[in-house]
Amino acid sequence: MEKRINGIQSSVSSKHLIGENGQTVDRNAEKAEMLAHKFAQVSSSANYMDTFRKWKEELESDSCQLNNDAATDQRNAYLNTPFSECELRKL
Repeated sequence: MEKRINGIQSSVSSKHLIGENGQTVDRNAEKAEMLAHKFAQVSSSANYMDTFRKWKEELESDSCQLNNDAATDQRNAYLNTPFSECELRKL
């Protein structure tokens, strides 16, 4: 803690990831697989609230709502909003 307060950073290369079973993950390929698996878990639609999941399924079942030439209404107003150049540069 004292090192962090003083602005001294420890070497990131000496840090290891710990797997679900408590094993140390050293190899980059294993780290990538572990992180990809965790990101997939966190991003899963199973984490959505039931009300959102129902709305999403309803919207996606009507494919004409997802087309770029779909008429804009309350349900799809924000789906086809163009990106500004500023927003794209942030990526």
